[in-house]
Amino acid sequence: MNEIIEYDEISSKIDEVKEVCNFIPDATTKEGYEKSKRVSLAVGKILTTLEKSRRDKKAQYIDGGKRVDSQAKAIKLTLESMQLPHKEAYKNIDDAKKRREAERKQCLEDRVERMRDLPNAMRDMDSESIKLALESLHAEECLDFYEYTEHALKARNSSKKELASMFDNTLKREAETKELEVLRAQQAAQDQKDRDARIIADATAKEKAEAEQRAQNKAHQKAINHEAMSDLIMHGMCEGEAKALIKAIVNREIKHINISY
Repeated sequence: MNEIIEYDEISSKIDEVKEVCNFIPDATTKEGYEKSKRVSLAVGKILTTLEKSRRDKKAQYIDGGKRVDSQAKAIKLTLESMQLPHKEAYKNIDDAKKRREAERKQCLEDRVERMRDLPNAMRDMDSESIKLALESLHAEECLDFYEYTEHALKARNSSKKELASMFDNTLKREAETKELEVLRAQQAAQDQKDRDARIIADATAKEKAEAEQRAQNKAHQKAINHEAMSDLIMHGMCEGEAKALIKAIVNREIKHINISY
């Protein structure tokens, strides 16, 4: 880097200043105080000259830098205007390739994820549905997964194992459910049969009771009628007339007269 010429005169005084300042300051005495003050003021003047030179020189470089930036900016805009159509053309192709590649990878990742998540999707399905899902995994050879082949094989094998266990458990549960339904149906049929039997038994018992009651009533009526007929015979009626009168009374053919049973 080139040295700043304006600083040469100032730099040449450094050794002189170093010599002047080469003492231990002691401001406790008047002489020491005055000496340190003179040295400090003298160095301060040199610093002021240095700062002025720095500002002046820097201003020249700043103005030059601005011109350099301005010219470079104009050239850059011209070059970029010529570059832009070509840059956009090939970048559009690159971006399209990146999108297609991203879509391809996403498609493969989704396929792997669907295989991996298949057991969860089949968790509440029946055994036939689980069997079909298991058969689809058996048929999947993972030949078109490219760089995802290892992931696909691992997902397939893991899901096959889980689905096989799920199929056995579901099949067993369905068999138990079916057996329980059969037992419930048999119990329901037996309960209905028992209800029907009770209804028939109750009806038969009621009918026998009613028949017995009718027989008892008939026997009671016959005994009463016989007693009444006996009393009529005792009062001078012949048996035929007594029977005829009793029959007429029972049939309510004689007003205001009835037999109390």
